[in-house]
Amino acid sequence: VNLYYNNRSVQSVVELKNKQQLWHHVKQVHLQAGQTEVKMDFPLPVVACNLMIEFADFYVNSQVNPETLQCPRCSAQVPTAPGVCSNCGENVYQCHKCRSINYDEKDPFLCTNCGFSKYAKFDFVLHARTCCAVDPIENEDDRKQAVTTINSLLERADRSYRQLVNHRMWLENQLGGGNHEPDVKDLTDPVQESRRTAQRQQDQAIRHQLQHQHGGSGGSSSVTGVHPNIMSVAHRYCSECRTSFDELSILIQKVLACRKELIEYDNAQQQLDGVDLSALNASSDAQQHLPRSVSSLVSAGGTHGNCYGCASSAVDHCITMLRAAAQSAEVRPLLITEGLIGELMESNLHMGSQQTRHHVKQLLCLLTRNNCHATHLMNNVLCSRVITAVKSYRTMPNLAGSVRNEMDLLRMSVHMEDLCWEQRLRTVFKLFLASNCIHSPVVMDAVSRPCSLILLHVIKLTSKDQAPNQETPSTQGNFLHANTMQWLKRDSARSFETWCRHCTAAKPEPEETLSAHERYLAVKYSQRWKIKVKRASVWNAQVSRDTWLMRTLFCSSSRPARITAWHMIEALCTDDIRHQHMLDLMMSSLGELSHAAQNGREFMMLFQELSSPLQWKLYLTVRGILPHLAELISKEIAKLQELERTNLGSDLSQGTALKMLTELLAQFLKHEPIKQRFKSRLVGAVLDGYLNLRRLIIQRTKMVDETQEMLLKLLEDMTSGTEEETKAFMAICVKTLSKYPMDDLRTPVIIFERLCSIVYPEENEKTDFHLMLEKDPQQEEFLQGRMQGNPYSSGDVGLGPLMRDVKNKICRDCELVALLDDDASMELLVRNKIISLDLPVKDVYKKVWCEAVDGGGSERVMRVVYRMTGLLGDATEEIIKTLGSGSGSGDDDEELFRMGSVLCECSGLEAMLARLEHLPNLVRGQQMVHALLKLFGYALKLKANCQHLIDPARRAVPILLATLNQALSLKQEFCSKVAEQVLSILETILHTASRSRTDMAALTAETSEVGVL
Repeated sequence: VNLYYNNRSVQSVVELKNKQQLWHHVKQVHLQAGQTEVKMDFPLPVVACNLMIEFADFYVNSQVNPETLQCPRCSAQVPTAPGVCSNCGENVYQCHKCRSINYDEKDPFLCTNCGFSKYAKFDFVLHARTCCAVDPIENEDDRKQAVTTINSLLERADRSYRQLVNHRMWLENQLGGGNHEPDVKDLTDPVQESRRTAQRQQDQAIRHQLQHQHGGSGGSSSVTGVHPNIMSVAHRYCSECRTSFDELSILIQKVLACRKELIEYDNAQQQLDGVDLSALNASSDAQQHLPRSVSSLVSAGGTHGNCYGCASSAVDHCITMLRAAAQSAEVRPLLITEGLIGELMESNLHMGSQQTRHHVKQLLCLLTRNNCHATHLMNNVLCSRVITAVKSYRTMPNLAGSVRNEMDLLRMSVHMEDLCWEQRLRTVFKLFLASNCIHSPVVMDAVSRPCSLILLHVIKLTSKDQAPNQETPSTQGNFLHANTMQWLKRDSARSFETWCRHCTAAKPEPEETLSAHERYLAVKYSQRWKIKVKRASVWNAQVSRDTWLMRTLFCSSSRPARITAWHMIEALCTDDIRHQHMLDLMMSSLGELSHAAQNGREFMMLFQELSSPLQWKLYLTVRGILPHLAELISKEIAKLQELERTNLGSDLSQGTALKMLTELLAQFLKHEPIKQRFKSRLVGAVLDGYLNLRRLIIQRTKMVDETQEMLLKLLEDMTSGTEEETKAFMAICVKTLSKYPMDDLRTPVIIFERLCSIVYPEENEKTDFHLMLEKDPQQEEFLQGRMQGNPYSSGDVGLGPLMRDVKNKICRDCELVALLDDDASMELLVRNKIISLDLPVKDVYKKVWCEAVDGGGSERVMRVVYRMTGLLGDATEEIIKTLGSGSGSGDDDEELFRMGSVLCECSGLEAMLARLEHLPNLVRGQQMVHALLKLFGYALKLKANCQHLIDPARRAVPILLATLNQALSLKQEFCSKVAEQVLSILETILHTASRSRTDMAALTAETSEVGVL
């Protein structure tokens, strides 16, 4: 394949056909058999208007000779011998596209007329860009044509230039807010006046069109909120000015290209025939025809050097040359002496393209490499610029953009390994500490975070370069710490070299004269001295909550800065000593979570990561983190309670710190040794926190709910141990009651319900059962309807909690309205036993249905038969009015309710009576009354509790009588049940008193309640 090109602009490509002298051969490639793709690379760019691709040679396979060809018209198979289709009469050798016939080659690879090929498909991809090129000048006619072209192009360029001038004047007038005063020459020029009139009309039309498009007829657009004048200015600048500028640029480029070809032709003629005066005169005539406005623009790039592109290219080439020169150790001091560093910092660090600025930074790094004086000079300029920008951050609109290049230069210089690294690191610390004192998100993102990233890189690089078996100062036991402020002041006693000398000082060899016991004593007392000194001075200097590291880790204005501090601490904790110190530091900073809230997530995640190994959990436990966490949780809950009383608003992030502290506490209590050691100390704080969170209403958020669930889970986990631990928890619950006032009717209910579940754990029926409601077959003719939804789930609406509800559902579904309000008119039978309508459905299922199946098994579907009462005579089946509790004899109650004995041992009964006595109203304290009476019922199953309550000093009977009087005086539905429970409790107490021969008069000393009753 041969590739040809030429640079002649023609009207039609036919003019170049069969004219080989006009084409220039540029490339030839050879393809392998079956190759489908080829790439041509040119060492130099080719300027071309036309390309010609010639397929010069082919791989010929003589064995492949098709016997038939496809007709281009009807697609029929035609023998190659005649080559004429018998169906339509077409010649099969004609081109499928242009119908031309090649009589020299019957079946060509390419059509000689249109280039179509029926054997291949060609795809060409060119990597090119538009450039300005003109036809070459080869004779005098071409020269005259070039001069004519230059004149015409200059006239067009002059018109475009004047349009740009008019656009500029109009834009200045609109932006300046003044009235445009036309020149006197323009006032007398009717052509210019007509142009201005047409331009004003066009501007008005554009303005109205923009207002119509954006729906704004007033002073501003209703959609974008932009004034119409601003929109018209933007349209004029971005559309019309751009079009005129692009047109002018293309014309000027063509003029310059024509003039270049003209000069080359004249120079060639001068070398052949001497000086051609006519050509020079013609060239001068062309220059004279050049308008003054355009000639100055054309000559600006080459004569006066005002071209921005040329200046940028010159700067790039100079920087490249300086980078090459800076590689030499002999030339580098000369460049520094000539003030190149100051020149680059002043002029080139912020100017030019991004690549140019990057090259400038590389050049500055080369100049300052292993040169303390140059490094000091550059660092001073960097510090002064950045600190000045930081101090004026309030008035500087773009602080990040103004110091970005300085911070990039500082980063590149620190990453460069040389002898001046300490000076650069000192500069980084100085900038970091200066910016860290200003609590501004702008300063944090522009200065503080880049400095922290540089420090992180240095820490990771140091950890990576350190040998695995190399001992650090901390592992050696030296515990040498550098004074940062003295180091920043360039104190020679605080330099890195001095620090290294102390760290690497050889240990004194033990004297051979010392015995083993003497060496033991020396090591023993030296270790004591070292621990004492560390606790006295070094510890306080190192572990301080008000450090720049902790301030960055709790930074509220930048999450990337917190993440950087996180990674920095991870990189620092490479050995156990620093790990231990960092855990102590973070443990002392846990209180900052209260102020940080959601900004402390990174701190907590880092703390959980560092304390995840069991050895560090045990260490922190010994250091007292669990009581500290309990105290912090109590403070957070107290803060929420204060907000509950004083603030009606609610923050969705409220409780974030509380949740994080609770999660941390739960992680420690997951380990059984820690839980067994500390659960007796923490159960009270966990219970108190859970109860206080249950009381929250206004300040309740998702975080608070999740914390409450975690505290409840912790509480259940800590109290589900042995019987002694459960009794201790009950005592704590009773003690907790005293923390809440008597008018609190919510929190004690939770405690009483918890005590009830401990004294008598009720079965948690998680499994559902079904009811099969069937009509008595003997009353089929008397009862209408049928229950169509069999079997019914016990959780369906209307099927509980009592059997009466089942009977009412049957009456409603079967339209037995007359039997709906009459409980004596219908009977329900289970296992051929008449069930009282007052019994709970679940109890009937467990104690009647399930106990009769295989001696106490369970069947998921309970069959209930309903019938009318007395329709077929008196009932002969057994009637079940009550269900036994299943507790058995008194001895069984003593064993079953044995946990209730704690109530009389820890003054629990007195606390219950006090709550019942100070209950202001049974309606308001309905839940409290139910919980108390239920707990009294469980407690009185024990003889010890009954003997405890018959003491007249307890005043149990008067308090219960007062409660009974309140229940009887109120006409509420629940009061009848309350009265029954109180009477049952009084019956038990009085029965115990009569058997123990207690003075009844003393027991009921307050006769007022008896009189009221």
